[in-house]
Amino acid sequence: MTNQANNQSVKLPVVSTILGPLALTFSGGFGALLLCLAFSLIITAIMGTTGNLTSCIAETFRTKYYCTNNLLWFFAARILVFAVNVIFIRNWVNILDGQKLNWRQVFVPTMRDVKTGGIILGFLATLGVALFSLYLLYIRQPNPNWRIEIIYFGIVSLGFLVPILALRFLGYVTMAALGESLTSFKIIWQKTTGNMFVILSSAFVIFIIMMIILINFLQFAHNAASISNLGQAWLTEFICSFAKIVSLILFTNFCYVLNKNLSERK
Repeated sequence: MTNQANNQSVKLPVVSTILGPLALTFSGGFGALLLCLAFSLIITAIMGTTGNLTSCIAETFRTKYYCTNNLLWFFAARILVFAVNVIFIRNWVNILDGQKLNWRQVFVPTMRDVKTGGIILGFLATLGVALFSLYLLYIRQPNPNWRIEIIYFGIVSLGFLVPILALRFLGYVTMAALGESLTSFKIIWQKTTGNMFVILSSAFVIFIIMMIILINFLQFAHNAASISNLGQAWLTEFICSFAKIVSLILFTNFCYVLNKNLSERK
């Protein structure tokens, strides 16, 4: 009976699933704020020391200060920032789960981080499938046979469904960050059946807010770069890093709320 109940579809609460991630943004109080500031500072240090300051997008800044053109440094900085973000996710999920921060362990990588990072990379790979489908549609040569054209569009467009379906499994991010065993794909699929509209609505709200935050702060960085000195550029980078951390919090909150509602955790 227990296994049968676990495999049944769960009706996700609409308001909690859509607005819950936004409400959780202010969780944790002063300790959470310090965590965000600390990780923003680390990201700023990585980007600045590798010559990847956001202000480097402005040509006037690039001509005056150190901005790398080395692809090795470019990718190295992104990999390090990704690792730092994954560690932040683990700590933020701990806060959401009601655990107190242990500052001696906050910055120490764990196997949970490796697992969490792997799941996130897997989700990013599904986005890559959608981008590849878009590329195939972009480079296609029109076929005079309308039947072949429809079949081509139909098959290639299936790639856009992959990241949409993958949203159902983002609760795995929370499970990995908490060190829990991952629920089977089959159970997650069955539990999320009939809930795609709610999941997509929540993801859409989070995506729009994240884009508004990132686009506005990138524009801010571009405008600031044209009139800033090096010190102001570092401050701008810190502010932009903090904005990215806030966007990461929204993503993590989405994963946490989805997992909590599916597993009916108290």
